[in-house]
Amino acid sequence: MKIEKVSRIIDGHKDNQMNRRKFLTGLGAATSGIGAAGLFTKKDTDDYFPKDTNEHTNNHTTIEDIIRESTNEYTAPESNSQEDIRESSNSIYFAYTINKLIPHFNTDLKKIMEYGNKITNNDPKGRTRIRYVFDELKIQEASNLINNEMKKCIIGICIEESRFDASRTSRSGAKGILQIMPKTWEEHGDPNGNILSLVDQMKAVNSLLTQTHRYLQNKYLGALDTIKINYFEDSQTDFEKYFMVPIIINSYNAGMGTMGKIITQFANKYRNKNECTKALNVDKAVSDYDVFFTMSTLARAQGVNNLYKEDASNYTPKVYAALLSLMKHTNNKI
Repeated sequence: MKIEKVSRIIDGHKDNQMNRRKFLTGLGAATSGIGAAGLFTKKDTDDYFPKDTNEHTNNHTTIEDIIRESTNEYTAPESNSQEDIRESSNSIYFAYTINKLIPHFNTDLKKIMEYGNKITNNDPKGRTRIRYVFDELKIQEASNLINNEMKKCIIGICIEESRFDASRTSRSGAKGILQIMPKTWEEHGDPNGNILSLVDQMKAVNSLLTQTHRYLQNKYLGALDTIKINYFEDSQTDFEKYFMVPIIINSYNAGMGTMGKIITQFANKYRNKNECTKALNVDKAVSDYDVFFTMSTLARAQGVNNLYKEDASNYTPKVYAALLSLMKHTNNKI
């Protein structure tokens, strides 16, 4: 796989003759009803590619910066330098992809709101489907940070999977709001339950995600520790928020075994930010959500797993885009 091709997958439309970019900044704070912890970091440049400047900050902020819809245009300087890695990317590549995906969900907002605001069957508290999945998400043995982030992201998963339509059945046989496959139901579902019931589906999903978290932590601890130390300066908080949560989301679609192989390959092949950034042929050192995003992009481009193709590598960005589309529409309330 040529470096140039990998780089083009990162931005979707890189052209060496074109350095004029529009980037929808923003992704902002889920504070009212969804929780104070944010999803995205602040982006200090307005363009998709880095500015040639020494002014930079690595401060982490909440999701507020991406939900705010502001289109900024910037002409980036020509630069072919690969000798030094200047500043951190602070999720700009991931955010750029998400902002391209948000309009895809905006067109379905009427349907999403109609189904998402239906009262959950057999819920004694009478909560809407959106509120129910948020409240009931629980990954055993995972930290509060992971659970709080996943409570928000499970809403995006439901939107991406079914638009909250409980009657949906896919061509592959996946059923219900969370599109659970029959084999998954056999392992994690209640034998006396109903696969189409959101109440029963959430119990199965909690079991599946608990298994996923435990499996990745136990089997791939060495590779995960390598990534945490070399890409997140051994910060458990940053590692969980910016890497483990996206991994768990991606595992829901691609499978925990597939993601384990991708994690191992990335940890062994790109042992530090410098190696990874050079492989991508970009100017900024990958950081925050961009660590996961570049790992998944490289895995897809290099064919690390035959099952991990475009749909799988785009799944996590779609989940975040779906969540952000809804949050903007509802002013961050659920």
